[in-house]
Parts: sequence; structure tokens; C-alpha cells
Amino acid sequence: MQGVNLQNWTTFTFAGTPNTVGGATITFDWLACYQGGFGTNGVEMRIRVGASNYVTVLDYTGGTLDCTYQPRTVTISPELMQDALAYAGGSAFEGQVRVDDACQPGVGCAFYNDPVVRNLTLTYTVSAADFTSPDPAKCLGEVVQFTDASINAPTSHSWSFPGGSPETSDLPSPVVQYTTPGQYDVSLTVVTADGEST
Repeated sequence: MQGVNLQNWTTFTFAGTPNTVGGATITFDWLACYQGGFGTNGVEMRIRVGASNYVTVLDYTGGTLDCTYQPRTVTISPELMQDALAYAGGSAFEGQVRVDDACQPGVGCAFYNDPVVRNLTLTYTVSAADFTSPDPAKCLGEVVQFTDASINAPTSHSWSFPGGSPETSDLPSPVVQYTTPGQYDVSLTVVTADGEST
């Protein structure tokens, strides 16, 4: 993306984005142009979560290098990732970027000061497995209900409950009992069209 129009919000879309329950990172380079007397430059990014709703994930100012590409990494939380994917129907990720190059046309800035954002990359691991348990603390002998909260239509479930009874299950939402005090690990592996996820 290049040009003076980047001083306004410019939309970017990652189409065909598989759904996930995890977070992500966005990396990019921006041309941090600066000429003395025009103030500092900056870059902003926001993620779309509704028809007119956005969440700001980056608002950086202070680059003062004369036209040098500056790398930036933005962390997207699992919750924000889910909200963004849900708005796009679970298969795309959309956001907007805006650059302030601190250069006003007609006051001595050259064409090379036009904003540039390049190598915009969304990176994450597709992870479908997820579960909930309403009561993580129970008295001895009480049962613990686990509920599958996985995405992407799992075709199989494989639970592991070390120290519990039963110790394994292939049910979507099993019930487990623990008879010895302690803290216990639980894992769920599901298989979806995207492969296996734990």
C-alpha cells in the first residue's frame, strides 16, 4: 500500500482465513519518512469487529528517521481474533491502517515522503480445540462436567483425564470424577477439516 491516500484509513483484508480459537500477530514495515520542522510521524491500525465497530491495536508515533522502513509487530488476542473472524463469517480477517508522515503537501515535502506500508502479514496457528468447565474446583467425589467448545465442526473427540475416572473419553462433553485431592491436567484433541488440534 502506497501513496498519500494512506493518510486516511485504508482497508486490508486477509481472505480465506481459517477459523481459530487462538491469537495472532500482524507484522509489517512502514516507511518512516520525516523532514525537520514537520513534526513526528506515526502509524495506526485497527481491526474490524462489526459493521462500523473497530478495535485499535496500534497507535505509534515518534519515528524520526528519514525514509527508513521500520518493522512493527502487533499482537492480536484470542478474543479479538474470534470477534474479527466472527464478523467476517469465520473465513476472513479485516482491518484498517493509517499513516501520518508529518508532511503536508505544498510545503516542501518530496514525493518520496508518500506513506508506504508493505509486507502486511497475518500469522497464527489454526487451533480448533477448546473446552469449558463451569466449576474448576470441586469436593472429593463430586463429578466435573466438561463441555466441548471447539470450532470448525469436530468429527472426533479424544479427552485425557490423568487421575480421573474415566481417564479417557471420546464423548463431546464427558463427566469425570476425582477421588484424590489435587490439581489435574485435562487435554482435548479434536479432528476437523483443518486437521488435528489439541
